[in-house]
Amino acid sequence: MLKNDEIGSNLRTFSKKNFKSHAELSRLLGMKNPQQLFEYFRGKIIPGGELLSKLSNLGCDINWLLNGTPSPSTVKEPEPTYSGNVKTEIIDIKERLNKLELQNQKWMNFAAEVLEQYKKDCSEKNETIARLSVQFVTLVAANQFVEKVDCVKDKIIKE
Repeated sequence: MLKNDEIGSNLRTFSKKNFKSHAELSRLLGMKNPQQLFEYFRGKIIPGGELLSKLSNLGCDINWLLNGTPSPSTVKEPEPTYSGNVKTEIIDIKERLNKLELQNQKWMNFAAEVLEQYKKDCSEKNETIARLSVQFVTLVAANQFVEKVDCVKDKIIKE
């Protein structure tokens, strides 16, 4: 996981690339005071589960925001084409599903890292918040995994 100021820098980059102004992003995040967003930019506050959820819904890659690397789901794979050989296609599908399982495991590892970081950064009373944040990250990861598997299944059905 990145340092607080690096997370803030990534958040600022996301804001600049995707919104007319920082005030627009703060409004969409439900912040009453746009200055609150600058506390995140400076790394004084790190986003919790609720804010991460809102950012994800606005198109922010949470893995990139917190870890500095793009999510496996944001890396585009070439579209599969039917070779005409059913055996080859079955092998290809199995390989794709194995890749998806590996990506899901990476997400689970990432969620575990986030939990450990929160445990270090949070007091005991905030540990519940930390667990909820990690559960959110895990759910996002699982959802992206399911979407990938569904996409592969849809392509199988079409062909």
